[in-house]
Amino acid sequence: MTERTLILSDTNSGSLPDVAPPPRAAPGTIILTMVVAYSLLLSLAFALFRSSLATVAGSEMSVHRAMFFAVNAGTNTGFQTSVTVESLRPAARIASLLLMIAGALLSWIAGGWLVARAIALTVSFKQLAIYSAALLLLAVLAGGGLLVSGDRWSATFQGISAVCNGGVWIGDSPAISHQRTAMVLVPLAVLGGLGITVVIELTKLFRRQLSNHAITTLAAIAGVYLFGVLAVLTGQWFAAAVSGDNWRDVVSHASLLSLNSRSAGLPVELLGTLDRPTQWTTAILMLVGAGSGGAGGGLKVTSLVIAFAGVIALLRDRRPARAFAIALCWIAAHLTLIAITWWLLLGMVAEQTADRLLMLAISAAGNVGLSHDVVSATGNDALILSATMLAGRLLPLAFLYWLSRVPQEDQIALA
Repeated sequence: MTERTLILSDTNSGSLPDVAPPPRAAPGTIILTMVVAYSLLLSLAFALFRSSLATVAGSEMSVHRAMFFAVNAGTNTGFQTSVTVESLRPAARIASLLLMIAGALLSWIAGGWLVARAIALTVSFKQLAIYSAALLLLAVLAGGGLLVSGDRWSATFQGISAVCNGGVWIGDSPAISHQRTAMVLVPLAVLGGLGITVVIELTKLFRRQLSNHAITTLAAIAGVYLFGVLAVLTGQWFAAAVSGDNWRDVVSHASLLSLNSRSAGLPVELLGTLDRPTQWTTAILMLVGAGSGGAGGGLKVTSLVIAFAGVIALLRDRRPARAFAIALCWIAAHLTLIAITWWLLLGMVAEQTADRLLMLAISAAGNVGLSHDVVSATGNDALILSATMLAGRLLPLAFLYWLSRVPQEDQIALA
């Protein structure tokens, strides 16, 4: 593969404009080091959750529960469990916070670099680290710094959990109608799942044009959001749940659910409290996910755009882009992961209905963390869900690496 770098000189001033070459080759050692460090942190957290540092001596977590706790936080999935993080000792709470941050940094820095390389966007590891730190700082300021009254530690934890799309929670669950949920937590979650390269481009919007990837991501996220709102409202309308007195609350709920179910997974409500049409709308949104190179999971909105564009190209008797084939492989891999998880859960959790287990598998594979009920996570089903959550966090990096091997300026990143 040959990469071309165009450097334009200003013959009048004798200076070079601010044009830098695109990334040349992925420093695989740095990305591999991050993955190894991430795995090591998960192992250390597992050991901590198994010890008396997490719980009172004599009531230590089982192997299954400790693994589920570590992976649930480290993959930014955030299932609500029967044993809450708040009930654990301070060391375990801090470990949960560090795990969420580590999972987000892995996606923001390693995933962001691969996205930048795939679309030939000039971004360094240093820039990715700085912007990632800025997102965390914003979460601290918005989550705890702007709190007027209450527990500042819990508020800070919640802000970081929101921007990391984590769902692991300390303190009261965010109320749907609460102003803090709509004005602080949900915007943080959307920003964290947008994709770090898109965030970087937006900060430089007045100096340069957005890339095709950034424009597509923003448009697709807006489109999926509108689809979710309209789908929820339609279901509520036919269920006669909308009236002249409550229509504002219904619209607000539909808006929050459309944003939250695309991988943010804030513990606003359990799926079991929703009507069946809304549950399946939520399942579709969980499957779609957030932006590539963000803290969220799922298929990613750009993957569906690439797949749709490839099908249109074939129908017009045109050759689709290389990304189309990779997008199909990624979609097939993600759906296969969900199918295998569902099949295994059907044999292990006989007391749950098939549709609930399917949504649980979708939520785990997409690192969303929404479920019908609180997850007990005590048996082999916890190991299956842990493996699924971990695959949902790491597989996108593999497909991004595959796509990034042939960088193109007008390319759209996926996974």
